[in-house]
Amino acid sequence: MSRRRAFAVAASALILTSIGVTTPAALADPVRPEVVNGRDPSPGEIRPLVYVSAGGYSCGGTLVDTLHVVTAGHCSVNNTNATLRPSQVTVSWGPSTYFYDLDRYPVTQVTTHPDYDPQTLDNDIAVLTLAAPIPGATPMPIASVAESEADLAAGKSVRSAGYGNLSFDGQASDYLKVADLTVMSDSVCGSDGSERIGGITFYGIGANTDHFVCAIGVESGTRNIVDTCQGDSGGPLFGGTTTPYLLGVVSSGYGCAGVDEDGPMPQKTPGIYTRVSAYLPWLAEQGVDTGSTTSTAPRIVSAVPGVGSLTVVVAPGSGGSVENYQIYVENTADPSDTWYCDVPPTEDTCGFSDLTPGAQYAVTVRYEGSEEVSDPVYVTVDDVPSTAPPVKPKITKGWNMGGGRVKLKVRVGQQPEGTLVWVQCTSEAMTKTATVKKGRANLRLDTGWRYSCKAIAENEAGRKTSKKFVFNL
Repeated sequence: MSRRRAFAVAASALILTSIGVTTPAALADPVRPEVVNGRDPSPGEIRPLVYVSAGGYSCGGTLVDTLHVVTAGHCSVNNTNATLRPSQVTVSWGPSTYFYDLDRYPVTQVTTHPDYDPQTLDNDIAVLTLAAPIPGATPMPIASVAESEADLAAGKSVRSAGYGNLSFDGQASDYLKVADLTVMSDSVCGSDGSERIGGITFYGIGANTDHFVCAIGVESGTRNIVDTCQGDSGGPLFGGTTTPYLLGVVSSGYGCAGVDEDGPMPQKTPGIYTRVSAYLPWLAEQGVDTGSTTSTAPRIVSAVPGVGSLTVVVAPGSGGSVENYQIYVENTADPSDTWYCDVPPTEDTCGFSDLTPGAQYAVTVRYEGSEEVSDPVYVTVDDVPSTAPPVKPKITKGWNMGGGRVKLKVRVGQQPEGTLVWVQCTSEAMTKTATVKKGRANLRLDTGWRYSCKAIAENEAGRKTSKKFVFNL
């Protein structure tokens, strides 16, 4: 079972810059698997979807309130399953469905579910906290338990969306695509039984249906399977018509749309989605608006960190006339490190300084004299990087070693201690990476494709990426 994420080369258009590997004689084009049969979204259908770049991977996510994105747990961890630093994650969104029109927004907090299991993918859910609201984006509310139970019943129609691959291990989409899906019964999803959907037999995968739901689609009038794929991880499974609401999170699956690395699968299986209703209490603890309270308190619009500082913007709740705001900023590890600010009703912003660099603070707001307190927003104050930024590397030469083996020469430069340098090569069919050792990177690639490679240097102070190095193999 594979996670539905892929390396973050989400668009097919590549800038050709230099050719450094000898091109062999032309080879027959490899057989491409069937594409995932998504459709274009209707106007405004999926404005809450965001593109998540997380530690070198691409995922989806759903904006569920002004400051929080719900995504998959496996999109929030690195290859050792440690939660990524906020500086390693960005969220992109735009009013257009074209990938290159998306704008990037910073993340201030990454929270992986504490019981996330990287082996079984159980509890595959995470929350990203934004530095500020995304202008123009419309959040998608989270479904209630009753809505979830009704809409995730067997045979119900649901939808998913993303910029992921159009085929198994294939090319990512330049444009947002929507998948029209049908919910599989829990009895089959949680077993190895079978069920016919759209005239095709699909088999269960033994999922824990307390935490997961299975769904798959078949294009009307055809035998084309509709499915999410690599790069769609973390994106929404949603229901509702006039007002869509979040039901699930794209998690994993065997292959995509009935195709895996060996070609068409003899036993086709559904996509697997995290059941969000199972995590409503945990999401509320993270400050996510789950629609479960009717508090009249004011709310935190944004909490933007600086080095040892924080700027907080507030807005009225549903409590009638606005009185003075009282904003509290409390160090979650040291309650004595608590700061307070009075904001008159004619203003909405307060700045805090002399905070502890690198510390996490809980930010809340109330009306003066009221006991109704907003849900907390958790923000980590910026720390001064302990290392210098990395030096931009450069791919200077490449050799075709035969049999798909490629060696690249990389000018690393004088990198600060703790800097990791690697090479990432991408074609329409695949993405491969290799660590740079002693100025060399060795990769095994499929022949018959055009590759765009780049060298990447990263440490806790940032990331530098080389110009593209392009060749035919």
